[in-house]
Amino acid sequence: MTRLAVEGDPLFEVSDVELHRTGPSYTFDTVEQFQSVLGPSTELFWIIGADSLPDLPSWYRIGDLVQRVSIITARRPGFHWPDIAPLAAVVGDAYAERLLAQCCETPEIDISSTAIRLRAAQERPIRYLVQDGVANYILNEGLYRRGDAR
Repeated sequence: MTRLAVEGDPLFEVSDVELHRTGPSYTFDTVEQFQSVLGPSTELFWIIGADSLPDLPSWYRIGDLVQRVSIITARRPGFHWPDIAPLAAVVGDAYAERLLAQCCETPEIDISSTAIRLRAAQERPIRYLVQDGVANYILNEGLYRRGDAR
């Protein structure tokens, strides 16, 4: 579905490197793999939703990760600035402030994958919520129809 979502747009590329990894798949490992392919001087950006920002202190090797990649946080509806103290305790004040400075304003469109799956399970339209190719795939494959909207 990700490939269908970006089909025909040369600005996007889909990577499946995490699917081929055995065991847990950590962001740090993925960044390390991209750096080994692209070279250590390549600047990498990791985009997360604002709901993930408070969880960063618990991420695997977050202290190393913030040194290797710029984490960009996209604000979502209902976003509230988290307490910086837990993050600063793990990554240091300078990196915590950088993480907060790299929060970007995004259109606050209240669309979630959970809501899309629920609509599909209820056989309600999902057009305009996902790319046409993705909507057709979900419909043709009968995804989420059994009420399993997880």
